[in-house]
Parts: sequence; C-alpha cells; structure tokens
Amino acid sequence: MPVPSAPAAPSSAERGRVWASLFVVWVLWSTSYLALGHLVTLLPPLLAVALRNALAAVALIGVAVLCRQPAPGRRQLLRPALVGLLLVGLGESLLSLGLQTASPGRSAVLYAAVPILTSVLLACSGQRLNRGQTAGAVLGVCGVALLNLDLLRPGQAGGPRGEGLVLASAVCAALAAVLATRAGRSPHRMPESALWAAGVQLLVGASVAGLGGLVRGEVWPGWPPLQAWAALAWLSLVLSAGGYAAYNHLQRVSGPLVAASYAYVNPPVALALAWLLTGEALDARELAAVAIVLAGVLTTVLAGRVNRP
Repeated sequence: MPVPSAPAAPSSAERGRVWASLFVVWVLWSTSYLALGHLVTLLPPLLAVALRNALAAVALIGVAVLCRQPAPGRRQLLRPALVGLLLVGLGESLLSLGLQTASPGRSAVLYAAVPILTSVLLACSGQRLNRGQTAGAVLGVCGVALLNLDLLRPGQAGGPRGEGLVLASAVCAALAAVLATRAGRSPHRMPESALWAAGVQLLVGASVAGLGGLVRGEVWPGWPPLQAWAALAWLSLVLSAGGYAAYNHLQRVSGPLVAASYAYVNPPVALALAWLLTGEALDARELAAVAIVLAGVLTTVLAGRVNRP
C-alpha cells in the first residue's frame, strides 16, 4: 500500500489571507467602539444601528446570491432571527446607548466579558464547566467588578450608567451565542450558508433597532454630515460585512481558538487607540482590572477547547 503523504503546508497566499483576517478581527474590529461612540454624537443611536446593519445585511445577502449559496428555508429562518434580535436588535442598541456616556476603552474591556458570560449561561442551562472555565468566569467577574468600583461610591446614583448598558449588551451577546451554539440538528437549526445566516441576523436586528428608535422618538437629522456617512460606511461595510467574512475564514481555516482570540486582543488595542486618539487614560486600579478581565477571557477561551470533541 502506498504510504499516505503528509498534509501539504499552507501556501504563502493562504498564510497571507490568514494574517489579513487576523488583522481585521484584531485591529480593525478594535476601532468599532471609537467609531460607534463618534457616530452616536452625530446621529440618533438606534436609527444609526438600524441603518448600519441594514447596509451590512444587503451587502452579505448580495454576496451570497452572487456566489449562488443556497437560501435558507422557512424553518431555518427562526434561529438566525432570534440571534439577530438578541445580538443586534437588543445588544448593539444597548451598546450604542451606553456609548453616549461610557468611554470607548472601558466599553471594549466590559464587552470582552462575553465569552465569560457565555460560559456562565451554559452552566446555568445544565452544561458542566471544567476548572479552567470556572476559574476564567471568576476572574472575569472580579475584573469587571474592580473596573466599575467607582459605581459603588456615594453620589454615583442618578439614572442608568453607560457601563451598565454596555454590560447589558454583553449579556445579550452571550445569550445569542448560547442560542446559536444550541442549534444542534433541530429543524430550526442555523442556515448552511454563513452569509445568509449573518444577513438574516443583521436584517432582523436592524428592523428591531429601527422600531426602537421610532418608539423613543428619534428623528433623522435631515442630511447627515460627511463624518456620519464615513462612520456608517466603516461600521457597516468594513467592520460588519468584512469583519464577519474574516472571522468565518479563521474559523474554517485556523479553528475556533484562533478565531475567538479577538476577545482578548480587542480590549488592549481599543484602549491604546482611545489613548492615542482621544487621550483616554486609566489609573492603576483600572489597569489591574483590565489585566484580570483579559486573564479571565484568555482562560475561558483556552479552557473551552478542552470540551470540544
């Protein structure tokens, strides 16, 4: 019998695509907090979320049609619609509202708790966590508490804080991740085409955010300034459509561990960008909290690999 040959080493072109995808999810995704924080000063927050994700949905579905990817059936629309409701309709809307008062750097650190919250929610639904996941969850909770220690000081009351809205957004994102993970082989599983699944999610989320903006009485301010259109184009076409494509490429080629690495790379990059561009700085306590949160996220992501078949 012929001896089976060793797997071919990835070509230089494939390695280039992997590094390009990593640059998108590591660096470009880190700018989303700054861009969104700037956008909500120019446009109504929920209507901006609706327009951003509607544009991204049209782009993704258009690419799926051009690539002749199979459209999902009616039964396969329920799951991505629910995920889009949680992730975009509620999650991104709460994040936009929170960024009206919360700083982009702190928001990036708080949102990094999504893998930790996902592990906690999976444990609440009956899935057993290994020691690494439990340790990561404990570290993450301690780091988030330390980062927001100033909220417990006297005189900090008086309405919901932006950090609380960002944390609520992270909870919605974790619920969406659990819902997508538990799809299984049910009749309502996610569509086979990742582009169609993302397009449906973004379209449903955009509809919910737009409805929320109308309920809040948000009014579109005529013809927005050029800065608003630039931020919308960056958020919808580069970060949503392009970032999603890069993330799925990493999942398919490099595995989920590499793809999930954005969760602990984005916060320090976002903090560095916020310091360079807006002068946002952290004191010693906040820097220690950031380190604890990142350690918890890294521990959670690495420990999650143990439970995979």
